[in-house]
Amino acid sequence: MNLVNQRNGIAGFKVAYATSALFLSLIVILCWRGAISYDGTDINTIIVLNGILMSFGIIVRIANRGSRIGDAVQAFGLFGIMAVLASLASAVLAKGHAPYVDGALDLIDRQMLLGHDWKSLMIELAEHPTVLTLLSYAYVSLNWQPLVLFAVYACWNTRINVQHFMAVWAMGLLGCCLFFHWLPAQGAYVYYGIPFEVMHGLRVHLPWDYPVSLAQWRDGSSHILSSRAMIGLITVPSFHACAAVMLAWAFRHIPVLRWPMGMLNAAMFVSAIPVGGHYVADVIVGGAVALLAITSGARFNQWPVTAPSTSSAPSPFGPRTKASYAQTRPVSM
Repeated sequence: MNLVNQRNGIAGFKVAYATSALFLSLIVILCWRGAISYDGTDINTIIVLNGILMSFGIIVRIANRGSRIGDAVQAFGLFGIMAVLASLASAVLAKGHAPYVDGALDLIDRQMLLGHDWKSLMIELAEHPTVLTLLSYAYVSLNWQPLVLFAVYACWNTRINVQHFMAVWAMGLLGCCLFFHWLPAQGAYVYYGIPFEVMHGLRVHLPWDYPVSLAQWRDGSSHILSSRAMIGLITVPSFHACAAVMLAWAFRHIPVLRWPMGMLNAAMFVSAIPVGGHYVADVIVGGAVALLAITSGARFNQWPVTAPSTSSAPSPFGPRTKASYAQTRPVSM
């Protein structure tokens, strides 16, 4: 890896480290002020394990300069830590008395849906349980897609730069959390009074769980940060929609996975509405945050240059030769 690529890679990780530090600072400050308390019984174990992975990746990178495995392991550990801290930070940001914005989101949705309302559309969709089940699986694919991305990066030469991805992911995550304190929402299912039992085929109960947790953090009945607080509370923007765009962008650089993962992430983007209980406006704003993060992360788009491969067959995961990398231009959405 040349010097320019190495420096950009390090900078890409620095964005993720800075985002994690920001979330941690917010948590520590409010704990110090006595507004909340911390119970790390389960959380500390998760953070330590991911910290060990991250440290191992750093050691491998130092021992073997430009190691793809070191990059991937470090990224995976940092990814886990950032996910935990973002979840806890969202609970901290939930404290406050800003009015719910569901009414405004409902008005925006009616304009975008040309007079149709969210509730009637979901009631119609409930008559197709197979569709809801498939969308449920697409929705929860967020739990394993990043692992696949890191594994592919570690095992094969690809055009995806994992440091670049981490910078984009961190900025997308930060963008979704930024205004949550002032834009809380209960979610469409609770706002419209649609019970879980009506949505036949739906496999995710989160849209009915997080409004309860959100209300408890807002009224002060919840004040202990523990593993129970690690539940998605942010409605505006939709992080699932944001993540779907960022993951589709990342996988498009891996030829053999470009189309299947692209279709999966298109389904995950759509699933944020009927499965995640998001308003249409939430999803559109989430996609916009992702595009902004990808555009802002363009400076980290420096693809590694590798030695020519001895194999004459092209790799399904992307180009392997120095010449092919040299012809690669920074990719933009």
